[in-house]
Amino acid sequence: MPADGSTEARSASPPGPPSTAALTELPADAWAALLPTVRHALHDVDDAVATPALRRLRAAPTGRLAGGRVRREVCALIAEGGPLWEALRERLQDAELARTWASALEARSVPAEPSSHERSVTAQLQATRRELERARERLRATREERDALRRRLDAAQAELERRDAAAVELARGRQTADEEVARLRDRLAQLEVERERAVARERRRGEAAQTRLREELAELRRREDERRNERRRADERREAQQAEARRLEEERRRNRRARAPRVVPGRPSTLPSGVVPGTAEAVGMLLHAGRLVLVDGYNLTRRHRDHLDLETQRSWLVRLLATAALQRRIRPVAVFDGERASVARPALASREVEVRFTPAGITADDEVVLAVEATDEPVLVVTDDRELQARVSASGADVTGTDAFVSALG
Repeated sequence: MPADGSTEARSASPPGPPSTAALTELPADAWAALLPTVRHALHDVDDAVATPALRRLRAAPTGRLAGGRVRREVCALIAEGGPLWEALRERLQDAELARTWASALEARSVPAEPSSHERSVTAQLQATRRELERARERLRATREERDALRRRLDAAQAELERRDAAAVELARGRQTADEEVARLRDRLAQLEVERERAVARERRRGEAAQTRLREELAELRRREDERRNERRRADERREAQQAEARRLEEERRRNRRARAPRVVPGRPSTLPSGVVPGTAEAVGMLLHAGRLVLVDGYNLTRRHRDHLDLETQRSWLVRLLATAALQRRIRPVAVFDGERASVARPALASREVEVRFTPAGITADDEVVLAVEATDEPVLVVTDDRELQARVSASGADVTGTDAFVSALG
């Protein structure tokens, strides 16, 4: 006989977990007696070691632990000897619970021989229990389906409410849009009236401006005609004055020529007494109308335009002689050494100035001497070459230096 209740509890506590078959074959009333202890043991298991299956069983209702698949899962966890069995053993330290546990297992392990009536009632009870389990399973499935349908209904109801709200908002927006369209139409009609008024006003302004511009244009044309007539009269007066001035200048020149001493043309020409040969005055007298003037081209240009290239030198000399030909009516001939490659001359000079290029083997000096000897008329040779001056002087030509010639033309 044990001395206290703890010793009795330890002796009644089972030494190890029962098998799954022993637990699942317990009668329903024996399992119902053990189920509160199992339920408490499920909640005693520490969360740190609780498995997902144990947590799911812990959350299941007590009615589902009473039988069926959920009961078999609980029995299997107890038989494994894991955390659930350890928590259950702690509970079985209580003597009363330990005796209940031992009585249930003993009732299963050593069953009494039932009578035929008991066997019949037991069979009916087991059939009823199985039918009850199936009904519970169907009820559970029905409840799950009901919950799913309820969730779908709630979602549909929420969607319907959302769509109703959207429809209300859309109707409100449409009403606002209709009001805005009506307002814009009224504003458009008002703007159309204002536009027509503005167009009429601008048309009147434009017509007034056109009338004013026509009047101003007519006034400007009248003034322009007056200015043109005034300019024409001024041009006529100026031309008359210029013609009178030219006439007076020509008359003065004729008078001066009539009073001035004359050059006697010849080979060489005879200058008036007091006129020094070789001076600009003498050259000016010799450059009379019809006088043939032979110019030693490069000799003159290198003296007065040596900083230019040969092409530019020739062009400058041709322009100088062309101007003299027009003013004094002389016949200038420019002689250059070398065959003619290219020469740029003004279009007027091509008519007034003769340009000669010597062939191979003949110098410009020889060409000038040949030209002097080829004619009997008075001729003026322009050169600073003393040898050439001597040669043409021997043939009776008049000779002058380039400085005096350029000064006389200037």
